Amino acid sequence: MRLIKHPGFIHRYGILGLVAWAIAGCAASSVAVRSAADPQPSGFAMSVARLLEHAQGQPVTPLPPSVSNAMRKSLARDQVRMFIAGVIDSGEGRRWCVGGSGQSRTDVDQWLLDVLARDRVPNIPAATAIAGQLQRRFPCPTTATAARDEPLLRN
Repeated sequence: MRLIKHPGFIHRYGILGLVAWAIAGCAASSVAVRSAADPQPSGFAMSVARLLEHAQGQPVTPLPPSVSNAMRKSLARDQVRMFIAGVIDSGEGRRWCVGGSGQSRTDVDQWLLDVLARDRVPNIPAATAIAGQLQRRFPCPTTATAARDEPLLRN
């Protein structure tokens, strides 16, 4: 009721809200421009070295000290598998054909981690390194064969 009796209050805070919204929009816009100018700012791209560190049991996200080592390692392995699955899914059927290889997801993940550890190129983005390995190891057959529906990976 008090707000209805004092329209100046609504007007004043309505304008302030609009100004705050405009400032927030400008801030988001400057972040978007900065990202477009620098597509891989430091710390945002997962390097091969960092992926291998996570594969050894160091989780991507910080965890409280109460979390056991076994849980940390399990979470880290899951995070690495999800990262690899995302890269595989991004080019499956177009740039590489892992699904038609007959290999299990676990085997492909382990093969990729072994190759990345052996190649010793720690500073390149992990997604780039994984994509290169997938293209070499799992090239797609002719378009007629690749067009049919095949599962991405067998479990």
